[in-house]
Amino acid sequence: MEKLDSNIVGKTLAVVAAVVSAVCWLLIVAGGNAVLNFMNKLFHGIDLMKIAKATTFADLIWSVVVWAVVGYLIGLLFASVYNTFASKQR
Repeated sequence: MEKLDSNIVGKTLAVVAAVVSAVCWLLIVAGGNAVLNFMNKLFHGIDLMKIAKATTFADLIWSVVVWAVVGYLIGLLFASVYNTFASKQR
């Protein structure tokens, strides 16, 4: 099995997480309560309406940065674990 480059996997997941975060923010800003009602279903009935607040552009930037960092770290972990298992298969 081919070894994964941890840095590339980390960067890839960072971009994916940042884009998903930005799209989620845009949906909530554009769709309001309809989107929150839909998200309630995804979170098994947790009432997000009770914890929802007005969002700002600063919230978007903060969310994108945080999720990019989290995505990168998860990508590093994923590639490291994959490489460990892959090396034991040889």
